[in-house]
Amino acid sequence: MQKRLIAIIAAVMGVFLLFSCDGGSPNEPAGGAPKPAPGLTDVDPEPNDSSVLIGMGMGITATFDKNMDPAADDSFVVYGSLTGKLAGVYSGGGSDTLRFDPAADYQFGEEIEVILTDLLASTDGVFIGSPFVFRFRAEARPGSGDFEAAPPVGGKTGTSALATGDWDGDGDLDLASANFGANIVDALENQP
Repeated sequence: MQKRLIAIIAAVMGVFLLFSCDGGSPNEPAGGAPKPAPGLTDVDPEPNDSSVLIGMGMGITATFDKNMDPAADDSFVVYGSLTGKLAGVYSGGGSDTLRFDPAADYQFGEEIEVILTDLLASTDGVFIGSPFVFRFRAEARPGSGDFEAAPPVGGKTGTSALATGDWDGDGDLDLASANFGANIVDALENQP
């Protein structure tokens, strides 16, 4: 019993010594101050941009104040509101700018959400301090802005919410009107 207690104490002391001499984490080198986390200095497209051009070469970039390890689909995540998680090609590892080029064009009027997770790390092994999320919207084709309502639905007590999207797939923005009281959603198509 006494030998076991001595072994446990020795193990605890060894762990304590290991962390106190070695810094204990990649952000804390032995005998020095913690390494600063990479800072995000710029993103493109700009957050909340409401009309990002659609087409090949319309990638997403994140620029940092340090050179970064390569990004991957779990560290630089891109979602489309109409298409889900986007596949694409990552580049820029070893430089201060990471880039994501989508495998397919964004949909017209689609909202794109970009998540730079805390799995992104600099080339010196330091992870970013906290995740960063931003959104932008892909351009929409021009429409007349004239909307044609469907015939009224019986029992409708009033619109409670509106949303825009390309509901009919023709490239311009349509409206959706939600009526929570009647449990109905009406689609209003933008007329050319």
